[in-house]
Amino acid sequence: MTLPDWQGLGLAMALADTLGAAYRGVGKRLHTYPAHPALMRSFDRSTAWALTKRPGFSTSSNRASGSSSLKGLIGARPCAVFEYCGPALERAEAERLIAA
Repeated sequence: MTLPDWQGLGLAMALADTLGAAYRGVGKRLHTYPAHPALMRSFDRSTAWALTKRPGFSTSSNRASGSSSLKGLIGARPCAVFEYCGPALERAEAERLIAA
């Protein structure tokens, strides 16, 4: 979460890109599930992230009951899934960053 005074500066994307590069550097994949529309747009515009699941509504009550009715969607936000596909950090640097 980015505090309101710091939103819109690209800090969340810089952090996500760095973590994605680190995990890719050690041979792992990183997925993110943004629910805020502006953050979804940022991930969608980025060349370092690939959309793996289009935005849709997901709530814990829908998953638990298997219901697809709109009744459980009150207050729900659309959620998309993105996977990091940008450049990787060098393995030693990635391991150091992840260990910290």
